[in-house]
Amino acid sequence: MTLTELRYIVAVARERHFGHAAEACFVSQPTLSVAVKKLEEELGVALFERGPGEVSVTPSSSSSFLTATESVGWETKQASAAWPKCRSRATATL
Repeated sequence: MTLTELRYIVAVARERHFGHAAEACFVSQPTLSVAVKKLEEELGVALFERGPGEVSVTPSSSSSFLTATESVGWETKQASAAWPKCRSRATATL
């Protein structure tokens, strides 16, 4: 499981639509769908119920799992935002 995959499932859970989640993650819908399906196969559980026009979270991937992944997503976003500041401090002229 990668942080990118975690970000994708949080987006799908939030948007309740694979196309909208893909837009929010700046990837194509097939890319996001394949990654989610791969993660579901890796975990051995369906994370989402797919219906016509809407996606819902399955009981097996309830709020505790999604809350944890949202936290990881938030932490990742914070680290990404801080990286340019750290990198500029780490460079030096010899």
